[in-house]
This record gives sequence, C-alpha cells and structure tokens, in this order.
Amino acid sequence: MQLRDARRLVLVAVSLCLLVQSARAQSSVTLQAADGGLITGVRWQPDGAAKGALLLFHQAGSNLGEYAPIGPRLARLGYDVTAIDQRS
Repeated sequence: MQLRDARRLVLVAVSLCLLVQSARAQSSVTLQAADGGLITGVRWQPDGAAKGALLLFHQAGSNLGEYAPIGPRLARLGYDVTAIDQRS
C-alpha cells in the first residue's frame, strides 16, 4: 500500500468516527498582530467541555480554507479548534 493510499484510508476512518458527535457552528476570529495588522481566522468549538485546544496553521501559498473539512471534525472529537489565515 502506498503512503497516499494509507493516508486516504486513515482520513476515511477518522471521518466516519467523527460523524457520531456534534460540534457548534464555526465563528469568526480576528487577532491583531504586533505590527498592527489584522489576522483573521475561524473557530470551531465542541458541544461539551474541550479536551484541549488546537491551533491550525496552513502552508505558504494556501489559506485557512484548507481546514474547512477538518476543523469541524476535530471539534466533534471534543477539541476547541482555531485556524488562522497567516501572512507569508
């Protein structure tokens, strides 16, 4: 099995597990950087008490949209998740 196929299999398995729990809708986040610039993001929160917090950073040349399918899934697993749109 190739690495790409293994990653897909893990993604499918995790996705199926995440369908059994719920999460709150995403909310917008705005942070002010030290230089005064604004950084935007989105936050997904679990319905109950959070197991922990996750901060998701995208790769250069991308944006926080790459976490649109992942953020809610992690929140359904019980994590407070924030993805920011970095400057690069």
